[in-house]
Amino acid sequence: MPKSPLARSFGRRAATAGLAAVLATAGLLPTMALADPQADLAQASATISSLSSEASSLEQSLQSQTAELEQTRYQIGQKQSQIEETQQQLQTAKGELGTTVRSSYKNGSVSLLQIALGSNSISDFVQNVYYAGKVSSAQAQSIARVNDLQGQLKGEEEELESRQQGQQAAVDSLNSQVAEYNSKLEQARSYYNSLSAEVQEQLAAQAAAEQQQAQESGGQASAVSQVISEAHDGGTSSEVTQAAETPAQAEQQDDAPSQGQAQSPSQDETPQQQPQTRQATQEEPSTSKSGGASGGGLSTAYSMIGVPYEWGGASASGVDCSGLVCYSYGYARGRTTYDMIDSLKSTGDWKTSMDELQVGDLVFPSDGHVGIYIGGGQMIHAPYPGRTVCIASVYSFIGGGSY
Repeated sequence: MPKSPLARSFGRRAATAGLAAVLATAGLLPTMALADPQADLAQASATISSLSSEASSLEQSLQSQTAELEQTRYQIGQKQSQIEETQQQLQTAKGELGTTVRSSYKNGSVSLLQIALGSNSISDFVQNVYYAGKVSSAQAQSIARVNDLQGQLKGEEEELESRQQGQQAAVDSLNSQVAEYNSKLEQARSYYNSLSAEVQEQLAAQAAAEQQQAQESGGQASAVSQVISEAHDGGTSSEVTQAAETPAQAEQQDDAPSQGQAQSPSQDETPQQQPQTRQATQEEPSTSKSGGASGGGLSTAYSMIGVPYEWGGASASGVDCSGLVCYSYGYARGRTTYDMIDSLKSTGDWKTSMDELQVGDLVFPSDGHVGIYIGGGQMIHAPYPGRTVCIASVYSFIGGGSY
């Protein structure tokens, strides 16, 4: 008796299912054909966790590097000030020496001028005039002081050059780590995008829960969880530009010789004051010096939310922590966090309790990091390379004060 079409169809399906089972047992079918969504989720979670751990390790290194760079930049600024002071002293001493030579010439002691012209160096001149008996002991001391100052100035300049070379090496190292850090985040983004919609949805939920927990505790959500949230929402994660080309270029940009460590903030934190959004038509504050604003204040700081961290930056295209302050307020209290702390203390504006802070005050989680206080225990700050200007909890406090 011939089989009905339905029976033949059922038979073919049964045979196909049996063949698939045999092939799967033999390992001849792709394992994804029999994939378990929960197993996929477990594997994806483990991969994301591993990438998150690697990125977190790089974050800690970036925080440490930027803190060291801030301190070195401050020391370079101090050394430059010392060199300028020494140069002024040198000019004064040379002026006194010139007066001595001119006086001796007017008095007919031409031999002193001849000795000066015949000497190969200041040291030779001091010895020659002293042995020639042409100057008094006081005059000889004045001439010797010129010689000492020149030697001191040369030593200070050599030390400054050495510090700048060391800083450039640190900048190069920082740039390398930033590239590696961004690579890890890109790996996490690409991996997430390669997953099934179901697994993506569950990973996004986990990332959202982590960010919510971090927001409530005032801690930090991982950068990878932020990448997942952005990918799930259809956004893109901002990557940092290189830290700086050279210390000299950073000097030109800042017009002065930052950044310490900060915990990674939650991007979803809401301040008591609603931040303004950046728009293409928004008027940028006028600048009083290269890379810095004339003082748009807190509104300028809000407008900078989302701008990438850039070591040595103080412009609308990128800022470091102290660069954000300078772009928002100007340079009245200096360029580095150390300058700002010294200035606040010297003017009696240093505050040691957060209860004393007013909205718009500077707030220092450490001596190498600064933010702008917005009330409610929160601040606007530029955390570290790889992140953007954002609102975060004041996770630590050593002091602050009014700009």
